[in-house]
Amino acid sequence: ELQEQRQQQESRQQQEQERREELLTIKSSLETELITLRTSEEKNKLRTEELLQSTFVARNAVKQDDTKLAELTKSNDQLAKIIAAKEKEMDKLSDRLREVERNLSRGEKDIAVFEEKIDQSKGDEQQLELEMDELEKRIPTAKQTQSSKTLDEDLGDPSTIQTRINILQRANDRMGDVNMLALKDYKEEKEKYDHLLMQEQEINTALDNLNKAIKRIDRESKSRFDATFNKVNKSFGKLFSTLTQGGKGTLQVDTSEDGKNGIRIMASPPGKRNTMLSLLSGGEKTVTAIAFIMAIFQLNPAPFCLLDEADAMLDDQNINRFNHMMDEMAAAAEVQFIIITHSQLSMQNAKHLIGVTMSEPGVSRIVTVDMDKAVELSQADA
Repeated sequence: ELQEQRQQQESRQQQEQERREELLTIKSSLETELITLRTSEEKNKLRTEELLQSTFVARNAVKQDDTKLAELTKSNDQLAKIIAAKEKEMDKLSDRLREVERNLSRGEKDIAVFEEKIDQSKGDEQQLELEMDELEKRIPTAKQTQSSKTLDEDLGDPSTIQTRINILQRANDRMGDVNMLALKDYKEEKEKYDHLLMQEQEINTALDNLNKAIKRIDRESKSRFDATFNKVNKSFGKLFSTLTQGGKGTLQVDTSEDGKNGIRIMASPPGKRNTMLSLLSGGEKTVTAIAFIMAIFQLNPAPFCLLDEADAMLDDQNINRFNHMMDEMAAAAEVQFIIITHSQLSMQNAKHLIGVTMSEPGVSRIVTVDMDKAVELSQADA
């Protein structure tokens, strides 16, 4: 019995020793795991700081891009306001010119009437003066030789002569007083006429200058548009051919209604005839839109480009071509592409992954992964 008790005691001691060793092993494992978690936490903090820094840089880039866009929009608005103001000024000048021409016409008519009245008044006045002088000369002679029949026959009856004088006097009275201010009025009207004529010349000169300025602005706008359009069209053709492996894409200016309807996109994927964008399939429309956006982006690349599920309608081959195009543009123009996607191929091609999950209703969590560091860690563990 004593031997059996010793054996049981040794067995218990051995079990306790095994438990201690097991606990030590668990403790060591937990400590190792804790160290690993702390290391991961530090790495995550560093990654978070890097992402925050990247976000800060991206936000600054967005602000700069917004500032540039605002400046361009402001310049465009100012140019539109200038053109509108010039057109409004031209309309006012045209109205003023018509008013001046009407006043000028009225002035010419008034001057002609004044000149006619003056000439008529002068003629009538001279004629009356001559007749009255003649009659006044004949009246005394007729009175002195009233007894002479010869003079009576020559001069006629004095009462008849007096009647004639009275008729002429009444005619003179009906004419009214001679307007002694007619010449002054004429000079004033002539000055107004000359002033209106000078205004007409100034308005015509201003209209010519406005027309020249508008034509110059139109020429400059068309020249800039043509240069930009040709560059975008060339880039669009190359990018569309790359994405579709041999397709052809062109941009055409819609010339209907004086070219005010914008630009028409013509696309011809491999094996299909040239057609408009509206007649393509969903994937073909996406490829065409990507080529067009990238062509514009190549013309004046921004620090970063945000694309929201641009690859949603693409198959695996087109997604790979799309990712390859983004890699080339990122390397050539130092552009950072930010893409919202559900495609595993796009995720595999990314340098950083930022995942958003909702483990609890109304609570979002962000998970970040640096793909390059993840590959390094996996290779190190292997």
